[in-house]
Amino acid sequence: MGFATIYRIIRLITPLFQWFFRKLGTYNAYYSVIWKNSNDLIPIDIMGQWRSRKDNGFLEYYYSIKEVELIKAMIENDKHVLVIGDSLAGKTRAIYEAIRTLTKKHDILVPKPVDVKDIKDFSIPWQITCREKSIIFFDDISDFAKYEYLPHLLDKFNDRKAIIVATCRNGAELNALKGKLPGNFSAIFREPIEIGKISDDLAHAIAKDIGKNVSRYFDGNIGSILLPLERKQNLYIRLGENEKAILRSIKRLYLAGVYEQRKVFGENRIQLVCSEIEKMDCDGTHWRGWLNNLKNNLFIDMANSNILIEEAYLERVVADDIDILENFKTLLPLFNNDPFALYNLGSNAYDVGEFDLRKVELSKIAIFAFKQALTIWTLENDSARYSSSQNSKGLAYLRLAEVENTSGNCHEAIKAFNDALRVNSFDKFPNGYAASQNNLGITFGTLAQIENKADNCKKAIKALNEALRVYTFEKFPISYAKTKNNLGYVFKIFAEIKNKIDNCKYAIKACDEALAVYTYEDYPFNYAMTHVNRGCALRLLAEVENTSDNCQGAIESFRKSLGFFTYDKFPIQYALSKNNLGTAYGTLARVEDRGGNSKRAIKAYLETLDVYTYEGFPMNYAMTMSNLGVSYRNLAEVEDISDNCGKAINAYKEALRVRTYEDFPMDHAATLNNLGNVFGVLATAENKMENCKNAQKALKEAIKILGELGLAQDQQRIRINLEELNSFCNEESE
Repeated sequence: MGFATIYRIIRLITPLFQWFFRKLGTYNAYYSVIWKNSNDLIPIDIMGQWRSRKDNGFLEYYYSIKEVELIKAMIENDKHVLVIGDSLAGKTRAIYEAIRTLTKKHDILVPKPVDVKDIKDFSIPWQITCREKSIIFFDDISDFAKYEYLPHLLDKFNDRKAIIVATCRNGAELNALKGKLPGNFSAIFREPIEIGKISDDLAHAIAKDIGKNVSRYFDGNIGSILLPLERKQNLYIRLGENEKAILRSIKRLYLAGVYEQRKVFGENRIQLVCSEIEKMDCDGTHWRGWLNNLKNNLFIDMANSNILIEEAYLERVVADDIDILENFKTLLPLFNNDPFALYNLGSNAYDVGEFDLRKVELSKIAIFAFKQALTIWTLENDSARYSSSQNSKGLAYLRLAEVENTSGNCHEAIKAFNDALRVNSFDKFPNGYAASQNNLGITFGTLAQIENKADNCKKAIKALNEALRVYTFEKFPISYAKTKNNLGYVFKIFAEIKNKIDNCKYAIKACDEALAVYTYEDYPFNYAMTHVNRGCALRLLAEVENTSDNCQGAIESFRKSLGFFTYDKFPIQYALSKNNLGTAYGTLARVEDRGGNSKRAIKAYLETLDVYTYEGFPMNYAMTMSNLGVSYRNLAEVEDISDNCGKAINAYKEALRVRTYEDFPMDHAATLNNLGNVFGVLATAENKMENCKNAQKALKEAIKILGELGLAQDQQRIRINLEELNSFCNEESE
């Protein structure tokens, strides 16, 4: 073979090698373990660099808990696994012990929680081995949830028939994860495995086995025995003020979500916080000495320009009185020129708003952070992160719309999602396109409930159908089902004002299509929620067609939802289903067994009120009380007129405690109309003149309010009721 031939071969294969090493570099950026044999795992593969160190509490000794066998059983039955529990509960260690002792070998892939500009870059590596089974492990999956690519990534792995195994903390992080994966969470992680606390006796037995004492820091979690928390506390007390200030600064960043991975913090950001908040001189020669002192005391480790730290030390050792909301406000101005920090801070503020009562302020902080990031990430210089930030900003506006200025915030959300679609085209970025269209559909559906119902429902339906161009049954069954369920909900809203029969049937059809994926066996939560939407559409259809049959169908759907939504496990969804069940019985009472079905409706409403209390859920309480009043009035027409009218009046008065003229003028007028009608019915049985006056007063007030609101048609309807009442009352007085 001549030199020329060899040269030509080299020229041919060089691009292939270049492509291979570029791809390998991408894989190494996004994965820490790539298709490793499960039997060959070592602690660092699953536990990570910090938790697998012996000087940081890792021991070869392991007290095997029953959850390890549960994890193994789920994996061996091809079930996705989510292990939840408190900090230091032993979630990751349990998964490590389960995976490495599986009977059959599995290929293990471990992604890193890093930012991805383009989901297409985050490809699944080649699987060279011949093993049929593979596991994708997400440690602290909530760290991945701050990036909008997570749902698409889960869909990709699910489509490859890989088993998804993950850990997540209980509480705020689990709530945030559910919020980021509204359709996918329950569909993928059917039955999370919770690792609970251990008893004091068991703690002392384990401590004895490893030659330790149970310290005062033991909180029921096994990790609080293994980690040297008491020793770290003693060391922390003896640290200099500058070292303590560095740890406090890291804790501030941790609480705000400003880190690359949970335990990895940028040194420049720490210096910035130390300088601006702790007022330290971070440019002097002492800085490196302070860090080395923390490293020598095993508080931190350093890698390049990053600092690693055990989060349990931040939470349990580093003293502070930092309020999480004030911390967001304090750090936000420091990162005006750091879009990555701004994006992470905004995402974390949004997540905290999932459970914190200060939802309005947290949503506004998130919106401000995303807006500031968007002054740097523009459509021209970083289109991928521009679209991601716009989508996140839209979600924050949509969250804010739940509690204030619904119309204005929905319009801001719509603008943000449309800006994201300037990048996320159907052809170039189909997953991003579908996510933005789905978000648009949800927002238009929310807006339809307060303004331009027909127009906004049409826009919602169009957007959701656009999402379904990507979310097909074959490629993305979970996202397909979620979007179909959303579509069913919007068609039901549309049916309230236009083409009731057709739109109700479209809603029912969309729910049935979702239920082709959401079976009770595989996705019980989604199955139950879709049956709620299906039941609502059937009940609405019952108002105009086949009342008895459609009510029975609605009742059956609500009962199916209640088969999973029990009071103990899902109180909110239980109350929603019970309230709708009562409404279905109330509608059925119009055409058959008026007394019996009214009593069934009343029973359902009273059970609803076990959850929808005045203190906890005032709006839902008022709605249910109003429904209860209707059913008591219906029952009064067939038995115990005085007693049931009295109960109806009390129910409407309770609803008016919430539905005040100042806050809800339209609902206030509607409830006054109902109250007036019940007083009119009661006037036929007792105290006619007094009850007539009460009825007239309520109806006149309702007419006045509707006039102020410009609702002439509703006003005229109540005038007719008042005229009939006046005629009856005048006859009685003659």
